[in-house]
Amino acid sequence: MGPIRVSYALTAILAVAALAVVLESHSQVARIVSGLLLALLLPGYAVSCVVLRREREPSERATLAIGLSLSIAAVAGVVLDRTPWGLTERSWAIALAGVTLAASAAAAATTASPGTRREGWAGLRPGLVACLTAAVLVGAAAAGAVALARKPAGASRADGYTVLWISPTTGRPRRFEVGVASQELAAARYRLVGTARGRVLFARRLALAPGEDWSMNGIVRGALPARLIVRLYLSSRATVPYRRVTLTLKRALAS
Repeated sequence: MGPIRVSYALTAILAVAALAVVLESHSQVARIVSGLLLALLLPGYAVSCVVLRREREPSERATLAIGLSLSIAAVAGVVLDRTPWGLTERSWAIALAGVTLAASAAAAATTASPGTRREGWAGLRPGLVACLTAAVLVGAAAAGAVALARKPAGASRADGYTVLWISPTTGRPRRFEVGVASQELAAARYRLVGTARGRVLFARRLALAPGEDWSMNGIVRGALPARLIVRLYLSSRATVPYRRVTLTLKRALAS
């Protein structure tokens, strides 16, 4: 086995080792270093050995490896984000290691023996191969970017939310307005409770569709409490407040 084939084998071994560290190691530093190897060096080096066969200076090869690795990482991220597995640390590491192993195997298989004529993929002009590879990578990245920009994230990887607010009514002493706006991913049922000094001032049950909102006007009667506390509960978690707001009545009404 010549020194060139040894470099391919070493690249594959490093990729497997880096993948194992990312998946299994509890050391954050080791995982970061291994992740950087997979994202910035190994896949680009392996791919450059396949498509750019001419011997190059170490600095030139390192620059090509970093540039190709960044392109491969970007394309892999776009593709993984549209798969059932999603874009995670594990899936990204597996994809980059897989590209490195496949490219290392291809480079080793297409390495011509001394004195033999290179044919097929290995015989193509390096400049043409480099241009084709760059065009494919850039095109895939551009297509993925357009797809991400035009297609909203899947509900399985998105979170909904609900807004609860309260404010004093301008020029109307003791009066206030409270509202709820739903941006959940599905219809939701709520229970709204307003209290002051431990006494329930109002209670409402609501059902809102995504994008729907609700509001009401209220009035504080009798002695003016210091604070009005409004809690919003989800029907599925009736005892744990989902949202909470507080209106300091004396200060708000004085303004």
